[in-house]
Amino acid sequence: MQARCLLPKRNEQALEEVFIGALLMTIGELAFWACDTEQASELARLNAGEASKVAVSLGIPQIQALLPGGSGDLEAPSPPAIDAGLQLRILRDLAQSLTEKPDLNTVFQLVLEGLHRGIGLTRVALLMSDREGRRLTLRKCVGPQTDSWREEFYINRDGSGPLGQLLPLGSSTIYHPPRNTVEQGFDPWLGRVPALTGPLLANGRMLGMFYADFGATGSEPTDEHLQAFSHFLQHAQLCLTLLSSQ
Repeated sequence: MQARCLLPKRNEQALEEVFIGALLMTIGELAFWACDTEQASELARLNAGEASKVAVSLGIPQIQALLPGGSGDLEAPSPPAIDAGLQLRILRDLAQSLTEKPDLNTVFQLVLEGLHRGIGLTRVALLMSDREGRRLTLRKCVGPQTDSWREEFYINRDGSGPLGQLLPLGSSTIYHPPRNTVEQGFDPWLGRVPALTGPLLANGRMLGMFYADFGATGSEPTDEHLQAFSHFLQHAQLCLTLLSSQ
């Protein structure tokens, strides 16, 4: 029941897997309390570990704290490898689009695809300044579990608010979430998992930004991911610079 209550609505199709995780938790508890032996303790530990993996894969890491001996902490898996060939092809497409007549929407879409498919980032978003200049609001996004972003994902330009810590300062960087960051009602991972962020500037002023993360796995981007991320953003920045100079 606790596992079911913690399940986000967008993952309702995975109910069976959640109940499997809950069952593993129950088995572990029974083994743990049945007898005080090394074998029982080891069985409980193994089952708790398996249930933790299920919880993380389904985007409900809160369950880990309910498992026998669980602290709520689990080492995130390594991020996926970068598809260098696909990355290079998309970068070539970007370079070609810039040598012809630059189109901002086309360039931004290619950058999103490059970050998502070429680098392997699970969720990617482009945020741009609103008309009042007070917020960066969602313009485009790709990846699973991003439907809720369309109405709710914004960042105050002054860095205030629940997601203000995601605002990039100066250049592309790896965002490291502070411990015990408050969960957003519309997304359990924004601000709570490592991410890549980078600004888009026009005449020295931040016009927008790109955000990317590995979603439920909580994997931390490597320096290689950051470097590839920066390469794609440089093309978007160049397009903005060319258009602003016309």
